[in-house]
Amino acid sequence: MRFPSLQNLRTDAHESAARFPFVILAAFVAAVAGVLFVEASNNDEWAKLYLGAQLGVPFMFAIAVAGEVRAWARSLRTGLSAGAIIALTAYAWALPGDITAVAGTRHAQFTVGLHLLVAFAPFLGAGRINGFWQYNRVLFLRFCMAILYSAVLFA
Repeated sequence: MRFPSLQNLRTDAHESAARFPFVILAAFVAAVAGVLFVEASNNDEWAKLYLGAQLGVPFMFAIAVAGEVRAWARSLRTGLSAGAIIALTAYAWALPGDITAVAGTRHAQFTVGLHLLVAFAPFLGAGRINGFWQYNRVLFLRFCMAILYSAVLFA
């Protein structure tokens, strides 16, 4: 068992940044855009950037884990991530100036779809049923832990 230390934290952060650079970039852009949206008195441009970047987190994660499982070359993963950035930028740019109920519903559908992609992407076309269930069990448990930690911090 490793005790928490700044050295362990730095090592783990470096490993995560090397493994998921585009996921962290999307999360950072979403966080900054969300803060600026609130601070700029609900400027729609920041909202559009936030919505596009928010979709980038599961999309980039799905690309990263699928690439790891299939042992894709780093250049292929980078190219797919760059294509995803272009697609998400086009999505954010195409959003209406005033986010309507239709646009909100469509965004929710994209969010659910991309989260389902995270659950299935590493195992598409593979015959490893047990691995699929174990992977999703771990994802679910980590999701529950994140909710618990967030609730404790909020309290």
